[in-house]
Amino acid sequence: MNKSLIEQNDDLLKEIQILYENEEIDLSVIESTWDGPSDWNAYMKSFPRILFIGKEAHSSFNPSDSLKREPSRFIKNIVKFDRLTKAILNKKEVDDFEDIKSYWQQIALIEIKKINEEKKRSSESDIKKHAWIARDLLAKQINLISPHIIFCLGTIESYDIINNFSEVEKLEFEMCLGIEEYEKRKVRCWISNNKLVIDFYHASAIIADEVFATLLEKLLRNNNVQTAYKQLMSIK
Repeated sequence: MNKSLIEQNDDLLKEIQILYENEEIDLSVIESTWDGPSDWNAYMKSFPRILFIGKEAHSSFNPSDSLKREPSRFIKNIVKFDRLTKAILNKKEVDDFEDIKSYWQQIALIEIKKINEEKKRSSESDIKKHAWIARDLLAKQINLISPHIIFCLGTIESYDIINNFSEVEKLEFEMCLGIEEYEKRKVRCWISNNKLVIDFYHASAIIADEVFATLLEKLLRNNNVQTAYKQLMSIK
């Protein structure tokens, strides 16, 4: 009997726990992060499917119950970026939207670091260390989630580790489809493994409320990005 997507995702997360235990990380005193789409059915029906890759969770995290409390700035901005991307690439109007909790069902979010050590912020080297530890399983999780578009929320270097790009792929990856910049803050876009990959900033940043949304809109309206998206969708 074939396992469901959620069962396969759970199996991958359990395998990552075993890797952590092999690295002598004591999971009896540290919470594990259980991530993936909030609602697999709603996510798989969404178009385009968008995956957000974050660094780590700072509290007990499970996408399916993350909205039992008041939505955080992080969650509100993730919804904003998801809606904005779908509207622009599907040539629709970006309408006003308030029902964040129901929309969250079609959101997919994973973390590179699958444990919560209750740190305010881990170092970049620590996040990349966790990418190396679980890179094969993280790659499998991303493939299982099967996104059309990936947002790397300050995790582009970890994504590079996970994909283990060849030299040719690295060269292609360095050839950005588009760059938007504001006071040395950049958002960039590539094609990688038949996906649009967007190098973005963490959605909890205060500047993300308006500046990053504006940068994202400019990037998505870039002719190169729009053309690449159409080509990718034609082979899906």
